[in-house]
Amino acid sequence: MARRVDNMYEEELLEKIRKSSEEVKIPEELKPDEIEKKLKSTKMRPKKWMGTMGAAAAAILLLCSAGAVYRVSGIGSKNMEGTSCDTAPEESAESGGGLGDAMESGDSEKSATVAKAEPKRDAGDLYKVAEDYTQVYQALQPPVYSEEEVKERGFLEKIADNFLGSKGSKSDGAAGDMVEEGAVDTAGNMEAESTNASATADMDTGASKGSGSYSKTNVQTKGVDESDIVKTDGDYIYTVSGSQVTITDIREKKMNVTGYLTIGDRTADTRVVEMYVEGDSIHLVVQKEETILKQEEIQMRPADPKYHEALEEEGESPAETGGNEAAKSYSDKDSYQIETKSVTELLTYDVTDRKNPRLEGTVTQDGYYKDSRKIGSMVYLFTEGYMEQASVKNQEMVTKEEAGGFIPLVNGKMISSDCIYLPEYGNAGYLISSVDTKNPGEVVDEVLILNNNAQIYVSKDAVYLYHTDYEQDKVKTKIAKFSLKKGEINAVGAAAVTGEVYDTFAVAEEKGNLRVLTTDWSGSKDSNNLYLLDENLKLTGKLEGMAKGEQVYAARFLGDVAYFVTYRNTDPLFAVDLSDPTNPEILSEVKLSGFSEYLHFWGKDKLVGIGYETDEETGAREGLKLVLFDIKDPAKVKIIKEFVIQNGDYSPALYQYKTVLADPEENLFGFAMTSYQNREKTSYLLFSIEQGEFHNLLTADLDDSASIEEYRGIYAGERFYLASPASITSFDRGENYRKIQKLEL
Repeated sequence: MARRVDNMYEEELLEKIRKSSEEVKIPEELKPDEIEKKLKSTKMRPKKWMGTMGAAAAAILLLCSAGAVYRVSGIGSKNMEGTSCDTAPEESAESGGGLGDAMESGDSEKSATVAKAEPKRDAGDLYKVAEDYTQVYQALQPPVYSEEEVKERGFLEKIADNFLGSKGSKSDGAAGDMVEEGAVDTAGNMEAESTNASATADMDTGASKGSGSYSKTNVQTKGVDESDIVKTDGDYIYTVSGSQVTITDIREKKMNVTGYLTIGDRTADTRVVEMYVEGDSIHLVVQKEETILKQEEIQMRPADPKYHEALEEEGESPAETGGNEAAKSYSDKDSYQIETKSVTELLTYDVTDRKNPRLEGTVTQDGYYKDSRKIGSMVYLFTEGYMEQASVKNQEMVTKEEAGGFIPLVNGKMISSDCIYLPEYGNAGYLISSVDTKNPGEVVDEVLILNNNAQIYVSKDAVYLYHTDYEQDKVKTKIAKFSLKKGEINAVGAAAVTGEVYDTFAVAEEKGNLRVLTTDWSGSKDSNNLYLLDENLKLTGKLEGMAKGEQVYAARFLGDVAYFVTYRNTDPLFAVDLSDPTNPEILSEVKLSGFSEYLHFWGKDKLVGIGYETDEETGAREGLKLVLFDIKDPAKVKIIKEFVIQNGDYSPALYQYKTVLADPEENLFGFAMTSYQNREKTSYLLFSIEQGEFHNLLTADLDDSASIEEYRGIYAGERFYLASPASITSFDRGENYRKIQKLEL
């Protein structure tokens, strides 16, 4: 028997959707074949844009598909109006608001947001604080293009601009407070000490100490913790799998599962994404998705001139088609929308008793989980989603009561309009909230930033949003800075620089000043630029036109020196002096074959790179490659050692830094790799670096119970562990990494 779906048989429903899609005419330039041709003709670095391009193409094709609308914006109600961003604490506490369905601590009568006193500031002309919800509504209206614009740039390109964040709309650079050429995009700053280093030293990320030293998640910025799927506190290992966290006791040589933390009352569309471990507390980032098929009626009145124009284009007249009857029959046709509402939660559990975790607080916010950071006891949660127009027919109707249809929610309450930043263009919504883990059911602050698919970089005191912007044959990166002070989020300024940021670590903050490396491919040859900006994002110095014909592949900043790798067929490593912020200068350059995709400082005088060895003539890859540089004298950078793994074809270490174990203090450098020779084989390799040589301490085969990206190499005391959502294997460090036990989870 056919399955019922919303009081319709499945076959009948599918047939209606099919017929509805057949009746919608797709312009020639928006057909899939034409879109594919246009995308292929765009100049880009394929490796870096693979994910974005796929999503963009899907978005455009979805736009062309009749009756299907992808939605992640909040679905509110009339009593969900938000508290003003500058509400005082006592006022906020009285305003009420729900805390979701999982609170056990009795705080549900408190406001969802802890009050803020300072009004939000504009980020130059890049992001402006909304005056009211009506202005937000206007910003979400579809763009109207002049006939001249369509002729000059092509209609498809304009449409693509709305979906391709990195290849999006094009503007002449910064205006207002934005500097002429000055700022960029993101990634992360790593100081001399390894951010993956042993936790024996006191850290300001809030993590507790276990028995002896233990490894921590490899992060972008020292002092800024990041969530992950595997964590340890030295006594226990915590692993994420689906809607559950497994807690494994590693205090004794034999490992034992001591407890499970399962998020109760959950559907198949709910999962734990990542987590933080802080003493006897665990903070889980949870993703929930709900898909709804909605039936609507298409309304088209015969008195509407567009109705008559549509008929005349088909060679028909209203009389021939039955006039009002035709219109009536058209309006009676069913239209179906697929709405997806995605909600991200931060759940805090007390795990003092590892066998019986207790929920202490819940924070919810609309949108897909993008990222998070933890600075001290403050967690910053980033979610995103494409904003839609409100379900009202006139912007005059956009009131606090109606805005719930398109304004996202935090803890069940709408973002106040004075906490919303509007861009020059773009309808991707970045929702940022801050939560003090000492009060895990309350939000300290939240902002919604409409943007053009920006990326983020977080320092200890600020978050930077950046995106690539295109104007004819020019490419720029625009960036905005938002301060983070005790959880409060406020704009500082904005800037723009020439070129595009290719590497995650090509942006770093040092003592409030920003350093940015870009590749400019708009000329006849690629070239690379370095920009220095002060704490207000004002340009202080720049170095342009470096390494012509090559692109930045990897970068790191250490004190007043920038190190970066460019590549064409050889791999130069550059060292640049930043001590004079008005006049950066190249100190040295060393060339070698192949290229590095990830760099990590090894103490204060060495730098480790991992990437690929290549044929200098053909550029063909010949295996994974480790390289050790001597940077004791930045003016005379030297190659100490090159180590090629000839059967190495891929490693997540090249693109996902959290998969890397890099700990100079413990002298451990580990990563997983795949070999496609003969048969696909996945392994984990662990090295030490002694007297200028790479020494292989362990090569362990990995099974396919988990993906290669899910394996983490960690240590606690005298034992080393390979952990994944499916299993944990232990090794004895004191006995040449002898295998002790494999525990299935």
